[in-house]
Amino acid sequence: MSAPNSRSDGLRLSELSERFRALREAVLVLDERGYVADANPAASELFATSVSSLRDRHVRELVNLNGHTPDVGTSADAVKTDRPLQLSAWRAGGDEFSVEVTLSPYTSKDGDGAATVVVIRDLSDRHRILEIVAHRERLATVGEATARVVHNLRNTLTGITTLVDDLLETTEASDVDSLVMVQGEAQRAAAMLCELLTFSRRDATRPLVSLNEVVERAAQLSSLRHRSANFEIVKELSDESAQVLAGAAQLEQAVLNLLDNARHAVSGRETGCVTVRTWVDGNQVKLSVADNGCGIPEDLLGRVFDPFFTTKDPGVGTGLGLAIAESTVREFGGAITVSSEPGGGTTFILSFPRAA
Repeated sequence: MSAPNSRSDGLRLSELSERFRALREAVLVLDERGYVADANPAASELFATSVSSLRDRHVRELVNLNGHTPDVGTSADAVKTDRPLQLSAWRAGGDEFSVEVTLSPYTSKDGDGAATVVVIRDLSDRHRILEIVAHRERLATVGEATARVVHNLRNTLTGITTLVDDLLETTEASDVDSLVMVQGEAQRAAAMLCELLTFSRRDATRPLVSLNEVVERAAQLSSLRHRSANFEIVKELSDESAQVLAGAAQLEQAVLNLLDNARHAVSGRETGCVTVRTWVDGNQVKLSVADNGCGIPEDLLGRVFDPFFTTKDPGVGTGLGLAIAESTVREFGGAITVSSEPGGGTTFILSFPRAA
């Protein structure tokens, strides 16, 4: 919207032009009515429009000042803020984003009118970083809590197996088989908790690990977990030595997380299929997990590794599986990528330096 009789041409601010055009922060110069008299290239980039398109627009069309500085454009005096204001603004396409705004008065040496200089800082990246930090702090807290729970559960299971040992010495032969089964299940659960505790400690030792063996164990465990699910795991494993320096338990858990994610993606399909491949590519060893599920929308693809981000229904997913997998892969010097097509399935590819 253009301002009738605006002073963008008459307001001479030549002494400022060279200085504020070089600033990296967005700057708007308003006339006494609150209309943009000039803007620097950083403002053009921030609002995703040209400097000429910004001129003669009222500042309220760009920044939400309602309730904060009601006198902008309603008095002959320039406006000053005592502290930066946390506000919202709109880009040319209508997208709203967070900004920090400072308003300062300016009067040109020619004395031809009072102006307001508006300095605008984009807070989008800062908010995103704070969100990631908060997520990682929550993730660390979850890890510590998990370690404590695992430690206590392992002690409980040790007590159960000890009681079963005592019962085995005094129980009738007809009940021995049942007690042996109870003992075996408790020992298996204790072993799984022990591996989880080892995973939580992040042991520094990195032995040689075969990706083929990791896939075999993870696929077997995934199949046992989801016996009733209508999906198939197809393994295409490399004939070459696909070894990496990593923690076997952590890597197995990462692959298991990818398999669980793929299983959820193919749920509801008549022929759900998850294909796991390993291969050697020069100095790299690679592993891929591909499904023929519903795919991931393009606008969500960049967030799949964010902690606590999930598209699953409440109570079904925690949003930690892929975040843990990505963190584990990076810890062992690898990288993970994802590609997807809506309705065409999703593929995760893990790359590691090949170990001799």
